[in-house]
Amino acid sequence: MGLMDTASPALRPAAPRIPEAARRAERQRARLLELLGEIAGLVPPEMAARLAALREELDGQAVRVSILGQVKAGKTALTNALIGKPGLLPSDVNPWTSVVTQIHLNTARPDRRAAVFRFFTSEDWAGMTERGGRLGEMTEAAGMEFEVAELREQIGAMQRRTEARLGRNFQMLLDGQHSFAGYSPELVEKYVCMGDEPGGEGGEGAADPAGRYADVTRQADLFAESADFVLPTVICDTPGVNDRFLVREAATLERLGEADICVLVLNANQALSDADMGLLRILRGMRSDQVVLFVNRVDQLASPSAQIPRIEAALREVLAGHGLDARMPVVFGSAVWAELASFGACDSVGSGSLEVLAALAEERAWRLEEGEDGGAGTAAAGEGPAPGGPGWNGAKATDLSGLHELRALVQERGAAGAAAPRLGRAARRASRLAQQSALLLEDALGERSSLREGLDVGRLVDDLDALLQQVDLACRETIEDASSEMLMLVSGAYHDFVSREAAALGRLIDAGGDPRDWQPDAAALHRELNSAYSRFAQAAPGKVAAVFDAAATRVGAIYADVLEEGANVFAVAAPRPEAPGAPTALMRTMQVDLCGGWASGWLRRRLRPSSFVDRFREVIGREMQEVAEEVRRIHIADFERRVRAQLHDFLSDHLAMLDGLQALDGAAQRSAIRRNLGLRTEIAGRAARLREAAAELEALRRAVGS
Repeated sequence: MGLMDTASPALRPAAPRIPEAARRAERQRARLLELLGEIAGLVPPEMAARLAALREELDGQAVRVSILGQVKAGKTALTNALIGKPGLLPSDVNPWTSVVTQIHLNTARPDRRAAVFRFFTSEDWAGMTERGGRLGEMTEAAGMEFEVAELREQIGAMQRRTEARLGRNFQMLLDGQHSFAGYSPELVEKYVCMGDEPGGEGGEGAADPAGRYADVTRQADLFAESADFVLPTVICDTPGVNDRFLVREAATLERLGEADICVLVLNANQALSDADMGLLRILRGMRSDQVVLFVNRVDQLASPSAQIPRIEAALREVLAGHGLDARMPVVFGSAVWAELASFGACDSVGSGSLEVLAALAEERAWRLEEGEDGGAGTAAAGEGPAPGGPGWNGAKATDLSGLHELRALVQERGAAGAAAPRLGRAARRASRLAQQSALLLEDALGERSSLREGLDVGRLVDDLDALLQQVDLACRETIEDASSEMLMLVSGAYHDFVSREAAALGRLIDAGGDPRDWQPDAAALHRELNSAYSRFAQAAPGKVAAVFDAAATRVGAIYADVLEEGANVFAVAAPRPEAPGAPTALMRTMQVDLCGGWASGWLRRRLRPSSFVDRFREVIGREMQEVAEEVRRIHIADFERRVRAQLHDFLSDHLAMLDGLQALDGAAQRSAIRRNLGLRTEIAGRAARLREAAAELEALRRAVGS
C-alpha cells in the first residue's frame, strides 16, 4: 500500500461537506427572494420601489471572511484550497502576497467582469512617498530622525522599482483600475505578488515581471462560482498588518472592519506568542464568535500526534492570559494537505509531508480501533468535544488537513452570525410592506374609507414626519451619550498608561539605568481600550432599541387614532438595531506599539534623558486625541449612520402608508385607484395573497431567530 493509499482516507470530511445551518440559510434566502419577487407584482406602485430596493440590498449581501495571519504562515495556500481553485493566488513566491485580494464566490459580477484590480489613490500614494505612510508620520512625531531617514531610503527604492516596472508615467495609473472578463494565475500574479523583476531593477525582462503592478495595486477582486459554499461568500486574503508604511495595514483593517468571520492563520512551529502584538490587537477587537484559529503546517512537526495537544494547550493559555476567550475554535491542519484534499495529487506535496500524513493517519486509525478517540469520534452523535474545541484536534482520525472542518465552521458561523440576522431584518420589513399594501388594497375595495371621518390626515402625516425628526434626534443623542461614556474610558486608559509608564521610565533614569531597557506595557493599554469599546458595543444597541420601541408605540397610537374600529390593522413592530462594527481603529499599529524603541532614537540625538518623560507624555497625549477622534469619526459615525437608516426606513414606510390611505379618502379617489389596479376580484385576490405572504414572511423571520 502506497503513502497516498494510507493518507487519502484521513483527508475525508468527518461530517457532511456543507453544514445544515448553511443549507437552511440558503433555502430561507432563496424563498425570501421568491416572495419579494412575487409581492412586488402585487403591491401598489408607491410600495414597489421600496420592495425593489430591499431585493437589491438582499442580492448584494454576502458572508464576508477575512484570512489574516503571521508572515509566511501559509494564508494564500490555504485560501486556494478553501475556495477550491488550485494555484489561483501565488503562494510560492518571495516576497509574499502584498495586496488585499477578495474572492467573491457565487455573487453578482460588476458589468460581467471576472477580475477588477484597483490602484492606490493619489492621496494614498502621496502619503507613502512623501511622508512614509503612517509609520513615517509616527516616527517623525516621536523625533526619531535616523529611522525617518531609513524610511526615506526604502521609499526611494520602492519608487525606483515601480518606475523600472511601469515607466516614468506610472502615476497615471493612480485613482484608476484594470478589469477583465476572465483571469489566470499569471494575470493575478502581476497585480498581487510583490516579486522582484527578472534581471534586477530595470534589467532585462523587467518589462513584464511577476508583480508588475503590485506596488500600485491597493485591492484585487476576483469573481468565481463554487459548489463548496452555498451562501454568497467573499473570502479576503490579506497581506497582514506588518507592511513597511502601514498603508496596506490600513487596507487590511478596512476589509476586516467589514468581515463577518476572521480566520487567523498561525504557524504550528510558533503558534502564538506575546510577541505577536499585531494579531493579539486584532483578536481583542473581534467577538469570539467571529474568530476561527487555523494552526497551519502540522506537516512540518516532528511528531504531530504528540505535539498538537501541547501546542493547543499553550495557545489557549496565551489567549486566556490576554483576557481572550480560550475556548474559541482552533483547527489544526496543513494547507499543503488541504490542497491534496481539495485537488488530489499535486506537485506542492513533498514525500516528507506525505510520510508525516501517512504516519499520523495510521496512528489515529489505530487509536480509534482501540477506542481511544478522545471524544472526536463521538462528536457527530452529540457527545464529546465540538469540532475545533478543546480536545478535538488531538484525536480526530479524519480531515487531518483541517480543510473541511474550517469550511464547515466558516459556513456555520457565517449563517448564524451574518446571514440569519440580515434575512430576519429583510423579512421583517418585507412583511410590513406586504401588510401595509394589503390594507391599502382592501381600503380601495371598500365603499368607505378605513379612515375615521372628519380627520385631517394631512396633519397626521405631518405629525408622523415630525415624529421622524424627533426620534432621529433622540437616536443621535442616545448614541452621543453612550459614545461619550466610552470615550471617557478611552481617555482614562491613556492617562493611566502614561502615568504608569512615565513613572517607570523616570525611576529607571533616576537609578542610572539605560533608557533603552524601558519596555512599556502597550498590551495592557490595548486591553483597556478594547474593553471600553466592547462595553459601548454591548450597551449601545439596547439603548437605541428603547428609542425604536418608543417610536413604534407612537406609530401604533397614530394608526389607532386614524383608522376606524375593526379596520384590518397590523401590529407595529420596531426593527432590531444593528450592532457597532469591529474597532479597527484600535487594531492598527499605534505610537504606543513603537515607544519601546524611542529611547534609542532620542539617545542618538543626544537628548538629555531627563527630557524623555516629557517627550513620552507629549507624544502619547497627542495620540490619545487622534485615536479618540478616529473612533468617533469612523466607528461611532458608522453605527449612527446605520441605525438612523433603519429608523428612517421604518418610519418612512409608515409615512407612505398614511399617504396612501389619504389618497383613498373619498369615493372618487377609491374608484380611480380601482381603475388603476384592476378588477375588484383581482384586487381582492392580490390583497389576500399579500396577507398570506406577510404571514409567511413573519414565520420566516421567526425561523431565522430575528
